[in-house]
Amino acid sequence: MSAWRDTLRRDVEDPATVGRGKLPARAETDWADAAQWTVSLDGRWRFHWSPRRDQVPEGFEAPGYDDDGWGTIAVPGVWELQGYGTPYYLGFGFPPSLGVRGRRLGTIDPADSPTGAHRTWFQAPPDWAGRRVVLRFGAVKSALHVWVNGTPVGYGEGSMTPAEFDVSDLVRPGANLVAVLVHRYCTGSFLEGQDMWSLSGITRGVTVTAEPAYAPWDVAVEADRDPVGGDGTLALTVTGGTGRCRALLTDRRTGDTTELGAADLAGPRTLLRCTVVDAAPWSAEAPHLYDLTVEVTHGGDVWRATRAVGFRRVEIVGTRILVNGRPVVFHGVNRHDFHPRRIWDVPAQVRRQDFTMMKRANINAVRMSHYPNPTEVYRLCDELGLYVMDEAEIESHGVRRQGLPGDDPRWHASVADRIERMVRRGRSHPSVVMWSLGNEAGDGTAFDLARRTVRALDRTRPVHYEGDTDLRNSDVLSVMYPTPDDERVLGERRDLRITLVQRALNVVAADHKSFRADQYAARPVLACEYAHSMENSLGNLAEHVENFHRYPNWAGGFIWDWVDQTIDVDLPDGRVRRAYGGDFGDRPSDRYFCANGLVAADRGPHPALAEVARVYQHVVFEHADGRLRLRNRHTFDDLSGFVLRWQADRHGEPLLRGEVADVRTSPGEQRAVPLPDLPGDATTLTASLVHRTATAWAEPGFEQAWAQFRLGGGSAPAPLPLVPAAEDAGGWELSRTGRLITLSCGRRSLTLDTAAATITGLRLGARELLAEPLRLNLWRAETDNDRGWANFKPALAPLIPARRWRRAMDRVRGRGVGVRGDGTDHEVVVRLAVPGARGRLSVATRGDELLLTLDLVPRRAPVRVGWIGTFVPELTDVDWYGRGPHENHRDRNTGARLGRWSAPVSRMPHGYARPQENGNRTDLDWLVLHGGGLAVGFGRVEGEPFEASVRPYPQELLAAAEHDDELPVAGPPTLSLDVAQRGVGGDQPGELALREYARLPAGRRYRLAMALHWQESA
Repeated sequence: MSAWRDTLRRDVEDPATVGRGKLPARAETDWADAAQWTVSLDGRWRFHWSPRRDQVPEGFEAPGYDDDGWGTIAVPGVWELQGYGTPYYLGFGFPPSLGVRGRRLGTIDPADSPTGAHRTWFQAPPDWAGRRVVLRFGAVKSALHVWVNGTPVGYGEGSMTPAEFDVSDLVRPGANLVAVLVHRYCTGSFLEGQDMWSLSGITRGVTVTAEPAYAPWDVAVEADRDPVGGDGTLALTVTGGTGRCRALLTDRRTGDTTELGAADLAGPRTLLRCTVVDAAPWSAEAPHLYDLTVEVTHGGDVWRATRAVGFRRVEIVGTRILVNGRPVVFHGVNRHDFHPRRIWDVPAQVRRQDFTMMKRANINAVRMSHYPNPTEVYRLCDELGLYVMDEAEIESHGVRRQGLPGDDPRWHASVADRIERMVRRGRSHPSVVMWSLGNEAGDGTAFDLARRTVRALDRTRPVHYEGDTDLRNSDVLSVMYPTPDDERVLGERRDLRITLVQRALNVVAADHKSFRADQYAARPVLACEYAHSMENSLGNLAEHVENFHRYPNWAGGFIWDWVDQTIDVDLPDGRVRRAYGGDFGDRPSDRYFCANGLVAADRGPHPALAEVARVYQHVVFEHADGRLRLRNRHTFDDLSGFVLRWQADRHGEPLLRGEVADVRTSPGEQRAVPLPDLPGDATTLTASLVHRTATAWAEPGFEQAWAQFRLGGGSAPAPLPLVPAAEDAGGWELSRTGRLITLSCGRRSLTLDTAAATITGLRLGARELLAEPLRLNLWRAETDNDRGWANFKPALAPLIPARRWRRAMDRVRGRGVGVRGDGTDHEVVVRLAVPGARGRLSVATRGDELLLTLDLVPRRAPVRVGWIGTFVPELTDVDWYGRGPHENHRDRNTGARLGRWSAPVSRMPHGYARPQENGNRTDLDWLVLHGGGLAVGFGRVEGEPFEASVRPYPQELLAAAEHDDELPVAGPPTLSLDVAQRGVGGDQPGELALREYARLPAGRRYRLAMALHWQESA
């Protein structure tokens, strides 16, 4: 092997080599003249891909190398999505090349070591001479070697932070060659085992900038604020530079500018400290910002840079996290910086959309899972107001049990480098309130070093690390996926013990920890991940958040997670597939575990986001004694920016409404707002707080918080809104032909197959409304959580208990028929033969209506109990009275409003990346399918409200599909009417883990009595 190749190999395979020639990390500033001195290298680069490192074309870095036979590739971009190599999605391990079987821990398979050789040219103007020319890579995954004009520049690891190189002595006027060799794997890859796609390339933008030689390299800002006196302290640490430095501060609210001070730059660092009287505080609720301008005068030249700063103090006092002296509760979410086509090169407007949607959904905190983000992300959080837990790119999930990085000193340099680059880059942002040492990387002396590295650079923020087994390095007790019971244990400061099952799981892959009360009693508690939102999930969120506010030591938590990491793939017919693991031929794969978001990859909201917005809202409403009581959970906001609107309805029809202009309520306090006498027949009262004026994320009138209360007029079900025509009124007649019994009245008739226990006909004159029989329904297309351990081990799928109900449905029969009647009223009762249950169904006449009743007592816990049938395609629309307008379930309907709703059948389902049960609505009193001059409706006549879903495809097709694009967007409506359907769960990743109220117990009598009516309609 040549010395050239040997150097490449040593760099990539030595854990202690984390970079060579790379400049120190720095905070990015808005240099006034940067644009005119910057060249972007984004675009098409010449590219050569090699499956092995020893196959890299030697000499490609030289200007005279002939690359005419090469292809081209988009930069930024990932090469696996441009035809080179295989994408891998793995949430818990590493791609095959990094597997540890048969090889020493931390080594790379030389036979699977892909590299990408990149070449591009740029023009340097003559006036760049004498300036500091910096070549900057926004991010490269996972390592890079760089040459300029054939001369080696350096080497870098750390896939999610910028790599900058000083190329002042190498760039010449005119054409210049930049050659980059990107390695898919390096030893640093073992610290990058996050739950995300394994992809490669120059993943963010590349620039060359000619900075003034006298300009500082870095300007770090520490902006503190005394929460008692209100004065701010601004400390600037200026690294490098020569000349006279002056600092000015402009208040964005008033436009007033104050000169803070000046100093001559001397030595490696210069400190400038000053006091700002009565500094406006920054918080997530009121993100007041100042513009700090730093000027350096050198001879007759002036370098000027501006940065936004915010004054605030973050501290832990007792068991609480305080911002500006007041306790905060994180209503948080984890976020990957991801785009379905551009992957980690996320467009600016999409990032702004993310954080705007978060603010509108009452999210006040975001964890950068699991790596530092581009500077633009922190600037958005500064501007819009979000508390940030910044996290180092250290996750060795697949090998943490083998002690990597742990106590192995070979990895400590890489750990320290990643921590240092995170802190230097982000420490000037007011939104960053906590440093995280990494995620799921085990414990050991590596994290003693990580904490020391943080503290050497910044002592103003708490340190977080969930993997800390004895709390020597983390200032908080951080837990993953606590149940509400766990939260109560921690809130009451009792010993947290792990169960025998959890101990067994720890042997396999899990990391459940036990803590004694005395270990954590004096510090805050938070959930760095909780409420796993994998596709149709996120049940039970409200109980978690109530615990966060009930116990003073709870500082909140971060939902897993914000956005699905599915990749858009264009299909030949023009449709787009939301691809997940395994769709690219990648094996092994953790498949659809990349679809955990509150929003889809294209930022379309999943129904779970509405639940978050409702549960996370910072105002709690109560209604009693003719008053609305507002409990303000904000830390700083006094609600003066909101208007209260209220409305009383009767079954969705407005009766009375009003508005209260002044609802000012101090943070943490309550206020009672009197209401006028409400109509006695009102069934619901809805109250909401809307924005009085525009904000950076919401327009005037945007509803930020709401609540709904049932009133006395709602004791009876809402009536089915169908009135029979005169020709359809009158008495019912019963006829019987073998196993078929028909009830007819005027032009309407219903046919019951007593042997199959199904309704096979629903006719209006000559028109049949049923395309498939209405029959007993006992199963659902499995949600991800329904699959349980089969999510991790697909071979276990046949053992999923709920599948017994699907098999039972095929064996439902009628066993005995009873017919009663007096010539006017009739009742047909069919006893049901159902494996695992006993019950009956009946069809009875009542005036002009039919009553359809189902009684079932299952011997084992059911998935659902109800009816399912497919109707004719002319019925294209749905009206209902119940919760909506979006999909909701019994453990995820706090964010759905009771009312009268309408939607086309095509919009009733919700598409998940992996198709599964969807489109359910709860608390229904009635539902009507209509269209084509026809209408058929079902209305509750007794018992609890029912649940229903309507989809333009059958349940069997939904269960068989692997991707949402396989399902039709139009078709005959399949209607499921349920006495009940179990919840969706979500406390644990990939497990149902239902709370008691969301379960359907065995041995209970499930009864659904409905009025059935069908008619012609306008």
